[in-house]
Amino acid sequence: YADGAGRLANALVLNGTIQHIYLGRNYIRDGGAGRLAEALHINQTIKSIDLHHNGIGNIGAERIADAILVNHSLQSLDLRRNQIGDTGGHSLADALQSNNTTTKLELSYNPIGGTVQQRVNDILAGPRPLLMKKQPNMKSSLFFGKLMELEKDCSDINENLEVLSMFITDVHMMKFYYTAVAIFQCSGVLTQEAASHHIQRGLFRTSETCSCSDSISCFKLILEKAESDNHIQRIDFHRYDNRAEVNRM
Repeated sequence: YADGAGRLANALVLNGTIQHIYLGRNYIRDGGAGRLAEALHINQTIKSIDLHHNGIGNIGAERIADAILVNHSLQSLDLRRNQIGDTGGHSLADALQSNNTTTKLELSYNPIGGTVQQRVNDILAGPRPLLMKKQPNMKSSLFFGKLMELEKDCSDINENLEVLSMFITDVHMMKFYYTAVAIFQCSGVLTQEAASHHIQRGLFRTSETCSCSDSISCFKLILEKAESDNHIQRIDFHRYDNRAEVNRM
């Protein structure tokens, strides 16, 4: 169901291990498909997803198509036996034209016309533009450089995490930052109080960097994860969320 898919999406935001997901016949519908699509904006390790027979319609397909545009790991997507029509099919086809990673898309047993299905087949079979590799900027290079140093030597963990948070410039960096803090907490290097302090500092920095609706959606997922991990309260959730919305304007 949609609620379960939402909880799974929250976990996938910070997971860099899972590569294959099977959710066939779970009836997650458009709401659940949308939550999973939000996670795919951040997660770049999942290679295949099976969502057959889930009651997904055009709205869910459009959300998934938005994720395909920015995801560079998903290779196979099974959407058989859903309720996707021509509108959703065209959205998926448009996304495939800008993505050369997804090479398999199953849409059989959907109310899609033959013209749309043929368009999808032609796009998958034909050549597509190579993905342009985004060159890292100065701050991102410094961020990941300091993160690697921190993994080797955590003797001054609190001071180094404070410095590291200053180099956060987008939600993807916040994902790595959050994961690092969580690992140090699980290993006993950081207390719950210290971990919460660093997470909140990172969230504050990230709220200043959200510049589009996609980054806002990803940021909300991280906020939900922080709340479920008891790093922030609901009032903090709304405070960071509102700050991100204001800074985007």
